[in-house]
Amino acid sequence: MELGEIIEKSFKLWFHNLKVGFLFFAGYLSILVVMLIPFAVIWKVTNGNLLLAKEVLYNYPYVIVIFFGCLFISLFISLFFYFSGIRACVLTIDENLSLREAMKYALRKYLSFLGAEILKYLILAVPTLIFLLFAFLFTAVSFSPSHTYPTLSDLNLPLMLLLFLIFSIVYLILLIFLVYIPYAVADGFGAIDSLKVSFKVTKNCFLNTIIILILIFAISFLCSMVARLLTLPFIPLYFELSNLSSNIVVFSKVLAVYLLAMSLLESFVLSPLRTLLLILNMRNCL
Repeated sequence: MELGEIIEKSFKLWFHNLKVGFLFFAGYLSILVVMLIPFAVIWKVTNGNLLLAKEVLYNYPYVIVIFFGCLFISLFISLFFYFSGIRACVLTIDENLSLREAMKYALRKYLSFLGAEILKYLILAVPTLIFLLFAFLFTAVSFSPSHTYPTLSDLNLPLMLLLFLIFSIVYLILLIFLVYIPYAVADGFGAIDSLKVSFKVTKNCFLNTIIILILIFAISFLCSMVARLLTLPFIPLYFELSNLSSNIVVFSKVLAVYLLAMSLLESFVLSPLRTLLLILNMRNCL
C-alpha cells in the first residue's frame, strides 16, 4: 500500500470501530480509581483540610508508602489496558474485533510487552547516561580553588550546547527507530523480535514513519486545542487575587475538565489512530 492508502484505511477503520477507545480509556480510569486510595487516606488524616497534606506526609511516612504503592499498581493496570487497546486495533485490522479477545491476548503476552518496554527504555537510557557523564565532567573540570561555583565561561557553554544538540539528535533518532516496539508485540512478536522488527521497519520506511509521526503530532495538537476550548466556560472573566481558596477551586475545575476531555480524546481519537497508522505501516514495510 502507498502511504496515502495507509492513512485513508486507518481513518476508516478508526471511524467504524470507535469502541476500541473504551480499552484505552479504561487505562486512564484505572489510574484515577487506584490513586483515589492515597488521597482518601490523606483526606481522612487531615479531616478534609488538604492544606495540611505536607505535614501529614512528613509526620506519617506510611502515607508516602501507600501513595507510591498505589502509583506503581495503577501504572501496571493502566499499561495492561493500553496494551489491550493496541491489540484491539490489530484485531480491527484483521476484521476480527473483540474487546474480550484483546484483553485475553494482552494478559497472555503482558510480560513480553513489559519486557519490550524495559528494553526500549534501557536503550534510550544509554545516550542519556553518556550525556550526563560528559555534563558532569565539564562541570567538574570547571571548578577551581578560586571558585565556589561554576560560571558560564567555566562551563564552556558552546561545547555544552553542542553536546546537548548531539544528544537530542541521537535520542530523537533512537525514539523513531524504537517506535514500533509495542505494536510489534501486539501483532504477535516477542520482546527481542519486536526490537528487531522496529529497527527493520523504520529502516525500510523511514520517510513514511516520519510523515506518520508528524501526522500523529498534528492530531495530538488538535486534541489538545479542543480540550482547552472545552475548559473556557469554566474560567471566570477575572480572578479574585485576594481570594486564594476561590482561585484554587477555579483552577481545580479547569484542570479536571481539561484532563477529562484530554483523556477522552486521547482514548477515542489519538491512541486508536496512532496505533492503526503505525501497525498498518509496519505490516506494509516488513
